Amino acid sequence: RKMLRRVGRAPVAVESYTSGGIDFSAQMARFKEAGEKTIVVYGTLLDAQAVMQWIRMEGPEDAKVIASSGWASTQFLPIVPKGLDGVVVAGYTHLVPDSLIYLGPGRIVLSPIASGHYQTVTADPDADLFPLWAAFYKAFRSEYGRKPDISSGYGYSNIHCILDALQRVNFDGARLAESLENTENFQTVFHHLLSYHDEDHDGLRFINFSRYRDQHVEMATRDKSLDATK
Repeated sequence: RKMLRRVGRAPVAVESYTSGGIDFSAQMARFKEAGEKTIVVYGTLLDAQAVMQWIRMEGPEDAKVIASSGWASTQFLPIVPKGLDGVVVAGYTHLVPDSLIYLGPGRIVLSPIASGHYQTVTADPDADLFPLWAAFYKAFRSEYGRKPDISSGYGYSNIHCILDALQRVNFDGARLAESLENTENFQTVFHHLLSYHDEDHDGLRFINFSRYRDQHVEMATRDKSLDATK
């Protein structure tokens, strides 16, 4: 809400929901009453199907939907077969399994339409070009018998970032926040670098937008390295 107001776009309605809920009629009625046609959703895949069904059935007509990185997974395609077209997801990577596109130092973006413009690695990742992702990819497949998705990489990297911060303060849990705020250039499995400060908790300064359309994912922005602070 603060960020919206900074750019002169205060929200006309703000609603919450309980994860696992099945009735979103009250929220949809409020959105209709507000008369806005863009809905920003912060949520996870657990509730994505129910939320999208209510938006399409009872929400504002032809509502545009922008979702957080919690909806940034190709698993979204089979669980929400209808009403997904046009949904834009903001995240640190574009969404296409087994298609890694190199966008410069410390950047990996998953994208279908960048093929031919950047170096593309399909199937088994190039261990020389992406050693951290390649090692994680192979270990994950060996352990779980399936390919890792983006959330798997996020979770693994975040746990190790917390572990790194704890090690730096001799596992004193009371100093965890302090240690995290001194994290500089922590390497994730995506070869992104995480940095935190007491005044900047963004972690990553890049954001990309993907759009779901016709059971596929496409790049929603031409600029593939948008600065999240802008």
